[in-house]
Amino acid sequence: MTITLDDVKAGKLRDDGHMNYGPNGSGWLMQHSAIPRLTCIDRGYAGAARQAAGLPFERVWCVDGMPVASLEAAIDALNVPPVFTDEERTVLEHVPVEWVERVAFSERIAAKAGLPIGPALEGLHRKGALETAFRPGEPFATVWIRRAPGEEAGE
Repeated sequence: MTITLDDVKAGKLRDDGHMNYGPNGSGWLMQHSAIPRLTCIDRGYAGAARQAAGLPFERVWCVDGMPVASLEAAIDALNVPPVFTDEERTVLEHVPVEWVERVAFSERIAAKAGLPIGPALEGLHRKGALETAFRPGEPFATVWIRRAPGEEAGE
């Protein structure tokens, strides 16, 4: 399926995290509701960074977690399948299609595969191969993960 500007406009951006640039400002990471590989950083500049940038706010479009020049460039990049690292492929082979608690999964797979799981999970999330959700827990909400529907290891 080819992704178009109309596809992007048909969805919404949802909060996916906060970025702290210290005295230079802050940013909000937003993920597209229907195209998980598409994110943007809404960055607010402060102090010297605001003077250097020449503007108080900027939206940076990203595909697979990497900045692109514009929304048009993002659409072009979305029409090319994501490229998984060897570590991401290895971890994806273990991610179930059913929801599983992330910390327990990470500890089990890190011991089994002998690799750092955090960066691979983040990469899989940014590339749309992994879904995350918060679920109630004690004393705090816990993060659960699963393989994105239709996502196969190594594709």
